[in-house]
Amino acid sequence: MPNRHARGFMLPAGLIAVLLFAGRCIGQIPSTEAVGGPSPNNPWLHTGLVISSTWLAAYYPGHATDFKQDEHGDWLGPDGTHLKATDRPGTSAGGITQSVISCIGGKLAIIVTSSYADMRVLGVRDPALQGFPNSYVVNLEETDLWIDPVKLAQMKNDPANHIVIFPVQWKAGNQIVDAMRIVYIKGEHYMDHVYDRRSGLCLHAADSSTGAAPQLKYIAPGEAAAGDTQLSSFEFISLRDVHTPWANEAMPAWTGQFKALHYRGETRFNNATFGGQPPSPITLDVTRQDIGKNWVSLSGETSVFLLGRMQPQKKTLYVCGQDQYASYFAGPAALAKLHAGQVLDTDPLTHVQTTVSQADANSVTIHSSSAGAEVQRTYDRQSGKMTGFSQMDMLTKFQTTIQLQSEE
Repeated sequence: MPNRHARGFMLPAGLIAVLLFAGRCIGQIPSTEAVGGPSPNNPWLHTGLVISSTWLAAYYPGHATDFKQDEHGDWLGPDGTHLKATDRPGTSAGGITQSVISCIGGKLAIIVTSSYADMRVLGVRDPALQGFPNSYVVNLEETDLWIDPVKLAQMKNDPANHIVIFPVQWKAGNQIVDAMRIVYIKGEHYMDHVYDRRSGLCLHAADSSTGAAPQLKYIAPGEAAAGDTQLSSFEFISLRDVHTPWANEAMPAWTGQFKALHYRGETRFNNATFGGQPPSPITLDVTRQDIGKNWVSLSGETSVFLLGRMQPQKKTLYVCGQDQYASYFAGPAALAKLHAGQVLDTDPLTHVQTTVSQADANSVTIHSSSAGAEVQRTYDRQSGKMTGFSQMDMLTKFQTTIQLQSEE
């Protein structure tokens, strides 16, 4: 069963043990009686919906061990050994992933996913934001996050493709729900998904893959090599709504008129250990690829001159939906009503609070921060165009800042 939607797992090199956000799901399973959604069989789906889950990624080093999951979703070795999230001998990480539905059109949706790692063992109180958000275009009927319940009910075992499907009773928070379990096993690869039968929401997912036996007897902390078994898992936590102030505003006209935006800036260490290092120049060139009624797709090329040498150019594809904060545009009508000090959102899981940190006649700056995250975006008040961006890695104190320099 192919993995259609990555969840943004990131393994910090050298991290040996991380405390997990350990509970099972705590949120209410969505009701199929919800109304007003764009998907007839998944009426609970809508723009602004945030799907939160825990994630775990770990390596079991140096053993081509065939791990599966038991009836509770815990890892089980072929000899009956249970692996616990609190007892991991190899490189591992865990935390929270949040996926925002920023746009729905026809049979497709745009999902923007941000990953946060639990860094409490390293002194970071709140979940630490990992890198930058990723965007995906997904099918409304079937993704890793949900399946059309009508389609789910019709799915059958597929021995030719190594897929086994069977009904289960699954514990979700304080609930026991009827669910369908879909298991894929082929060679050294194992994949497992559990979906609520009524709503189609994914409650649990896991993946295990193992390479050939290693050449070396010792693998250093933070390294992965052939023979390591990579284990990853996901548990649904909750659903909630987050709408931007411009959620119901038409996209700015310029989003369909520009060819490219050129940003220039720098990265620097705001850390006493690296205080003597000069800032490193960075360039970001964003080119418009396609546009729809409530979305625009962009390609970006980033170059950075870091620690004395030019790093390989990074190319990305990003899709901005109408209702998301992580965007290159905002609605001018909504920006005109915002004022400094205004609180726009507070996330109960990551503790990230989104506020208006600055607003004048020319621009508005929206700031999202916690003990583990700090991101701000500045928009031109007349056009809604993003003119500035800054992000701080709260663990390393590595800061990136860019400004719009020119456009085509």
